[in-house]
Amino acid sequence: MVLGLTDPLHTLGYVLAGSVASGQEAILAAAAEHQPHLMLVDVDLEGEMDGITAAVEIQNRLGIRSIVLADHCNQTVQTRAAEAAPLAILDKTSPMSVIADALRAATVQPSH
Repeated sequence: MVLGLTDPLHTLGYVLAGSVASGQEAILAAAAEHQPHLMLVDVDLEGEMDGITAAVEIQNRLGIRSIVLADHCNQTVQTRAAEAAPLAILDKTSPMSVIADALRAATVQPSH
């Protein structure tokens, strides 16, 4: 999912520091190694730890905020994701303009 956002994010001036398939990789590789200002987290990560659990752990351990992307932003997803204090919870089918607005609202400065 996030890989499909690489070009649009680059066009907006953001840099994708990494992409991982599992929640554990998100914590160990992407978050801990790269220390990004913000993470786009797909709820549907592989393995025992889904994206919401990974986002909560990353927020608790490293203080890195996230924008959560879900297939369906139902009440269960919203309630679980709230533990990670996400900057936004968006449907994966959201247009790029909505994702861009969420990034701008996060006051994260794009890398140039």
